[in-house]
Amino acid sequence: MVYERLWINDDLLKLLKQLWRMRDPSSPYLFPHYYQPNARGENVAGRQRAHRLLVGYRRLLSSGWKEYPGLCQKAGVEPFGYHDIRHTVAKYLNDVQKVGLKKVQQVLRHRRQTTTEIYVEGNYTDVRPAMELLTEDSVRKSSQKSSQNEKMGLGDSA
Repeated sequence: MVYERLWINDDLLKLLKQLWRMRDPSSPYLFPHYYQPNARGENVAGRQRAHRLLVGYRRLLSSGWKEYPGLCQKAGVEPFGYHDIRHTVAKYLNDVQKVGLKKVQQVLRHRRQTTTEIYVEGNYTDVRPAMELLTEDSVRKSSQKSSQNEKMGLGDSA
């Protein structure tokens, strides 16, 4: 196993600290319901539970199939998984924020650049600045800038 330092932005740090204060104090884990290691220490069951929370699932009961809606369905959006979030972040950083492929590779913690190339398309150039581009303020400013460009008739050419 290789340990790596993973940088996070201030918004995520604030959220994680808030969740830590609200967690079950009897557990040493931030997400105790999703930590279910098997005999080899792998957390397969926990990852499956977390995925089902997001996308929902169906279970066969004696009375028939029962639907358990996920957070996506409750929010009224097309279901997506956690891995889809990684793809979205890679594309957003590379295409919208113009972060170079090497930095996107570091953010995603890929060992090979060819893996990151699968996530993004286009041309390629400190991880911390790249992570800061994912803060609420940065995303909001980018969205406002896009809206202003559309109003001015600039579209994608700006």
